[in-house]
Amino acid sequence: MAKNRVIIKIVILIVALIYFLLAQPLVVTGNTTEDKVIKNVGNNATNNSVKSVEPNKDKETITISVRNASLKDTVLGICRSYGISVIGVESLKGNITASVKGESPEEIIKELGRLYHFTVTKQHKTLLIESEDTALENRELYVVSPEHLPAESLSNIMGTVVKNDKMAVLSEQNEVIMHLTSGEKRRVET
Repeated sequence: MAKNRVIIKIVILIVALIYFLLAQPLVVTGNTTEDKVIKNVGNNATNNSVKSVEPNKDKETITISVRNASLKDTVLGICRSYGISVIGVESLKGNITASVKGESPEEIIKELGRLYHFTVTKQHKTLLIESEDTALENRELYVVSPEHLPAESLSNIMGTVVKNDKMAVLSEQNEVIMHLTSGEKRRVET
C-alpha cells in the first residue's frame, strides 16, 4: 500500500505539472475509501513509466469526473492510467461532462459507453471500443507477434490493409493487435 501511495503521489505531481504547463480543460478525479486522489489527465499527461496498477482488491468505488473534456482523450487517459490495452478509441468524437462511479476502470468505461453511445467489449485482455454511429461489421480480434521484425514496422506495413483506429501496437510484448473483418483477415494472412 505504501508503494502505491508513493507511485500515486509521483504520478499526481508529474500530471499536475504537465496540466499547468498545457492548461488542458480535462480533470479526472478518483476517490477511494483511503484517501482522495486528484489526477489531471490531458493529451500528453499520462505517465508511461507506470507499468501496472494494483487491482481493486477491496472493491473500492472509483469516481471519474470530467468537465468539457474530449470523450476520446478521457477513455484513453483512463486506459493509460490503469495500464489497460484498448483499441478503437479513435472512433469516439465529441466533448463530455460527466461523473461516473464503478468498481473498476473497465466498469467506468462501459458506463461512459452506455451514456455516450459506444460499445465496449473485452477480447484477449484488450478493450474494443466501437462507436454506435459506425456501421456494425462482424469483426474479430487478431494478434500478430512477429519474431524477426519490430511490431511498429509490421504495423506500418499492415496500415495499407487495416485502418489505424482498428490497430494497436504493444511494444513491450512486440505484438500488433488488429480488429479485423473476414476480408481484412484474408488480406493480412496472405
